Amino acid sequence: MSRVDGIGRAALSWAALVTVLALSPAAISISTAHALEEAPADSSAPVEPTDDPLVVVVGEDSPIRGLELATLRLAYLGELSDLHELVMGAGSGGGAPITLLLYAPEEDRFLRVVAHRTYLQYRRYWTRRVLAGDSMLAPLRVHYLHELRLRLQRDRQALGFARYSDAQRLVAQGLRILPLDGLVPGDVEYPLP
Repeated sequence: MSRVDGIGRAALSWAALVTVLALSPAAISISTAHALEEAPADSSAPVEPTDDPLVVVVGEDSPIRGLELATLRLAYLGELSDLHELVMGAGSGGGAPITLLLYAPEEDRFLRVVAHRTYLQYRRYWTRRVLAGDSMLAPLRVHYLHELRLRLQRDRQALGFARYSDAQRLVAQGLRILPLDGLVPGDVEYPLP
């Protein structure tokens, strides 16, 4: 082996070690958290009610018939991870995993009320959960209403949200709007803005 080959292998080994260290979960979580904390976020700012409130939507064949806001919060924070727990209550377990969908145009308004976080805080929260091994699947972000509709129609375990005006059109295409805390949009105490 020539001196040049030895130096090349040492450099390659050093580069591999630096790459592994840079990609370790601890390094990723620290760098990700640092990058996300640079942007100021105020999740305590009140969310003003609108004439077009958000609603929770599911596919037509979903077994979910209604939710409490507290249960919805637990689901979006990853504390309830399967459909059976969502329908039957915490601790019942044993069902299919829930597919949580984040509709990007309305995610910040939804997350401020449901998860008490801005989108950036929520993303950081899920990054930490996944890297710590607490959860394998973070919510899936969808950017278009037709994408939300298709995912909800194809996955009976999927749960999403949209503006009420958009959801009314989706009902005609095979989706259902869920009551929250036994209330529907238009009720005085309806919990989503």
